Amino acid sequence: MTASASRPSPVARPPLYSCFGFRLRSEIALDEIGRADDPRDARPIVDIRFGPVPERLEGGGETVAGLQAAGDDALLTVTETGRYLVRAGREIIVDPFPGASERNLRLFVLGSALGILCHQRGLLPLHANAIVVGGNAYAFAGRSGAGKSTLAAYFAHAGYRVLCDDVCVLSPDDPEGPVAWPGLPRLKLWGDASRAFGHEHGELDRVVDGMDKFHVQLPAQQDVRPVPFRRLYLLASIALVQQIKILLRLSRLSPGPFNLLGAIPPPQHLPILECLTGSRLRNLPNTRRTL
Repeated sequence: MTASASRPSPVARPPLYSCFGFRLRSEIALDEIGRADDPRDARPIVDIRFGPVPERLEGGGETVAGLQAAGDDALLTVTETGRYLVRAGREIIVDPFPGASERNLRLFVLGSALGILCHQRGLLPLHANAIVVGGNAYAFAGRSGAGKSTLAAYFAHAGYRVLCDDVCVLSPDDPEGPVAWPGLPRLKLWGDASRAFGHEHGELDRVVDGMDKFHVQLPAQQDVRPVPFRRLYLLASIALVQQIKILLRLSRLSPGPFNLLGAIPPPQHLPILECLTGSRLRNLPNTRRTL
C-alpha cells in the first residue's frame, strides 16, 4: 500500500538545481537552492520525483529509525510526512502521506534522503555545517540544539562564506586530500538565534510546521567547486568526544556494526574531533579566535 493520496502537483518542467557536486532535477520546487542552468554543466543529474513507494523493501533488513536498506536501495519512512525511496544514488522517489505539507516533504528531501543518496554515491555525508576560512573548510557537528547553525550564522555575519548547513558532504578519498562540497545556501536557526541576528520571524520560512525554527537564506553558491577540508569540530563535552574517538578506532577495524548502509569504510586520514564547548551566543568570539 502506498501513501500518495495527497501528493502535491509536480513542477511541469522540473528545473535543475546545484548541490553537492551534482544537479537535482526535482518535481518538488527547491527555490532555496541555486539553479544550475548552464548548458555546459556536465555534472551528473539526480532526479527527485513523486511516485508510489512500498511500505517495505523486498529482501531488506530490519528497519532502524525509519530506515531500511536492501541492495542499492534505501527506504526512509517519516511519520506524518511520507516515504522516500532512494535508489542507487540516482533518484529519490517521494510518496507523501495524506495531509503532509510540501514544506515538511522538502525538509526530508534536502536532509535525510539527500544524505542517504550522497552515501550511495560514495560520498561521506555528515550532520554538520561548514564555513570557509583561508580557503579551507571547517565543519561543526553536534546534536540538535548544540549551536551548529548559530555558529555558522555568526561567521556569515562576520563576512565568512558558509559552505553548507545541516548536511555537510565530503569526498574523503580525493587524491589531493579530503574536500567538502558546496551545499544548501541557507541556515536553520532557532527563534532566539534568528532574532539575535536581526531577523524578523514574519519574513522567514519555518523549517517544519509548528516548530520555532526558521530558514535564513544565504547568497546562492556561485562557485560549485569543492573546498579542501581542514577539520571537523564536535560541539560536545570532552567525555563524549573521548567515547566517539574509541568508536572510530573500533570502526576502522570493523566498519560494519557502525555503518547502517554498510558501503563506505571510515576514512583513514580525516582530521576530526577537536572539541568546542562554547557554542552559546556570548562565546562565539572565542570560537572564532580558536579557528
